Amino acid sequence: MPEGLGVRVPSSAPCFFYDMQQIGEILIISSNFHEEIAEISLRVARNLLRETCTVPKEMTVPGLLEIAGAMNFALESHEYDGIIVSGCVTKQDILQNEIILHECLKSTQELAIHYSMPTGFGIMMTDNTEQAAEQSKECMTNAINSCISLMQIKHEMLTRNNLNKNSSSHIYS
Repeated sequence: MPEGLGVRVPSSAPCFFYDMQQIGEILIISSNFHEEIAEISLRVARNLLRETCTVPKEMTVPGLLEIAGAMNFALESHEYDGIIVSGCVTKQDILQNEIILHECLKSTQELAIHYSMPTGFGIMMTDNTEQAAEQSKECMTNAINSCISLMQIKHEMLTRNNLNKNSSSHIYS
């Protein structure tokens, strides 16, 4: 693992947390309202996910409010194992940014719950773009760790449910 990236990949498995045949795809939906911050975040995500033996699909949208729509389109048209949303608003942009941030997080969380989709939230609000550039690495690392943890929980729950279904069917056979 590259020095200082700090991603926590579960140690019980060599590549991700289950064998390579079961790895689906991770989608990163990135708002490029602040292009330089978006590029830093995507670079961090690519490097971290490469360490987990996966290459993410990427989708770029103009702003935070478009993330939920893009996420819905993506989930309706393709099956992903996890989604990471990424973006930045600064307090210096416009006064309504807190509302925009809240609505983005609320709508993407609703979609994640509706589709049972492991989702990492790499969206930040900072005072300015310099602060965002400094915090983007930590923010994306946390988002990826969250997504991977939720993917692992979902995989374990599905495996456990399948084992319970298989073992109970044998009792009555």
